[in-house]
Amino acid sequence: MQKEEFDKSKFFPLFKEEAYERIRKITQGLLALEKDKPAAEVIFELQREAHTIKGSARMLGLDDISQMAHNLEDVLVGLPVAQETPVAEMVSAAFSKLDSLKKSIEELGRQENVARKQEEFLR
Repeated sequence: MQKEEFDKSKFFPLFKEEAYERIRKITQGLLALEKDKPAAEVIFELQREAHTIKGSARMLGLDDISQMAHNLEDVLVGLPVAQETPVAEMVSAAFSKLDSLKKSIEELGRQENVARKQEEFLR
């Protein structure tokens, strides 16, 4: 008896929707950190959002996206707490990693559509 392969790609649209919401929260948090004194709760929330994207991507076998989220999480872990302003370079690095992550997630949908069209073509 052969095991049926579980199609994880069916969950990609839901993953993208949730990831975009988490990216929105991270973006808002980083913008707030640029203006206000960094609070541990805000930084922890940003880390948790990145960590959740990482875990969800890993669960779906999206290793590149998982690694990008991990890299973003590493930058967020390094943000200073209780200083007047976070280190500008670190916030900039976090935005850069966040942009790359978002682009990869957007590409996921394009790759999925191409794969679906190829599959339909081969039928």
